[in-house]
Amino acid sequence: LRSACCDMVLNERAAAAVTDLPTTARKADIYLCAFKILTILLAHRGVFSRQHQDEILSAFQVGLHRWPSTAKHCILALTIALHELPQSMIKLLPAILLKVSQTMSSAMAVHNLEFLAALATCPQLYVNFTEADFKRLFGVALQHIQPSSRSSGVSPAPATGMAGGPPPSAIPPYVVQLAYQVLASWFLRLRLPERRKYVSFIVHYLLLSGTGRALDENVELVLDMLMLNSFADCWPRPPEGVARLQNAAKTPSRTWVQGSSLLTVRVLRQAGWSEVVVRRPSGTVTMWVRLENPLKSVEPRTRSMSMSSIFGVDMPIGLDSAGAPSSERLPPAPSLAPPIPSFRREDPQALDPSFVLSQFVAYPDLSLRDPPRPLPDDDATTRALSVLDRTPAVDLHKIGVVYVGPSQRTESEILSNTHGSTFYTLFLRAVGRMVRLKDCREVYTGGLDTSDDLDGKAAIYALTELAQVVFHCTTLMPTSAHDPLGTAKKRHIGNDFVTLVWNESGGAYGFDTIPAQFNFVHIVVEP
Repeated sequence: LRSACCDMVLNERAAAAVTDLPTTARKADIYLCAFKILTILLAHRGVFSRQHQDEILSAFQVGLHRWPSTAKHCILALTIALHELPQSMIKLLPAILLKVSQTMSSAMAVHNLEFLAALATCPQLYVNFTEADFKRLFGVALQHIQPSSRSSGVSPAPATGMAGGPPPSAIPPYVVQLAYQVLASWFLRLRLPERRKYVSFIVHYLLLSGTGRALDENVELVLDMLMLNSFADCWPRPPEGVARLQNAAKTPSRTWVQGSSLLTVRVLRQAGWSEVVVRRPSGTVTMWVRLENPLKSVEPRTRSMSMSSIFGVDMPIGLDSAGAPSSERLPPAPSLAPPIPSFRREDPQALDPSFVLSQFVAYPDLSLRDPPRPLPDDDATTRALSVLDRTPAVDLHKIGVVYVGPSQRTESEILSNTHGSTFYTLFLRAVGRMVRLKDCREVYTGGLDTSDDLDGKAAIYALTELAQVVFHCTTLMPTSAHDPLGTAKKRHIGNDFVTLVWNESGGAYGFDTIPAQFNFVHIVVEP
């Protein structure tokens, strides 16, 4: 079957021996059926040799550019092949990327971008990429961003559209956001020394869309992300413990706003130490700096050197005629040096937050178009900064995970499971890491209780540079005899947009088995 389908596609032999082919049947439809068969065969890769696997991928590569009606299915199959046949995909990727960059129709936009997003999660596949390959990747995302940016802040495009492509208003928001995600994920996947080579290329095409207008907010976010991650590879937020220390400290602080960034300087209790917090659209950076210059005492005591201290004697006014010494003394001798401060005790209040900012501003350069402006030092500003610190810097998602045991059909049976099979347990170990829920502050829990273990002792989460996902696993939540219907578990599962069902019931899983108002996607895995 594999040989026949590959031979049909590679040699264009569809219906070659059929003499009475109906007029309503197109050869492209026959090729599409062959591609669907080859996609199913990807799951049986173990029975094929390396040469046979290469032939399957070559067939998909041909279908990507030879027949427009089969391109969508072929790019989806190649996305699956990234995980199923990684070794065979390595040598075909440059040619596939070239074709993807040349296919910019609106019908293929989502599938091309999803292919690039999936490829970013497979670092072993692009270890041999050249600079031209990476620029081609960024170019695909930028071509979908530019029309959207041009349409920002202007009147909607006419219904007739623009020549050579759809009007900017016709680009779905999902495509635009996916393009931004592809651009950011690929930039962060680059090694730190390599990132600077592509900054000018990305910025050039981003600014082309905003000539003569204010930049789109998403473009500003990307530019800020490039600046934050071009010279350091760090997470976009400091640890939770540092944030609590910032809020608990009652020390002098000031905040300045410049552009879309906030700079907060807080003087710490340790003499000479200051905390600098830079809040940017793409994240928050916290640094501790120390002033090495000694701080002066709050009440400096001086030590003056007089003549008497030098010679160790007090000089009389004079001698009388009899030569007897007089009881009158000279006034204190003038000091030979200015007062010398006594550095016995340093005053922490001798350092003002404005001092730290002044060291980074090129004063008296008054040509700054947007100089730092101080915010009011009041409770309203403190509350606003606290709310900003609680705003996540990455995308947060929650996904429900349901285990369906053998012969289970009803909702109560499924939600009463306290554990799963061995394969289900291995799946949970592979999908993410486990975190203790009690007093958990550093990981997004998606509404799970973090005080009294009401929703279990642990949860599973996954973290990347751009997103964090928590999995609401019903088998990790407690099962109570007072809740036979599993209402406490459904309180979380029912509010998850995506539900992953591990089905070992032996039958088909109905989407209405656990009815909920917000479940839009069900992913059913049947081992």
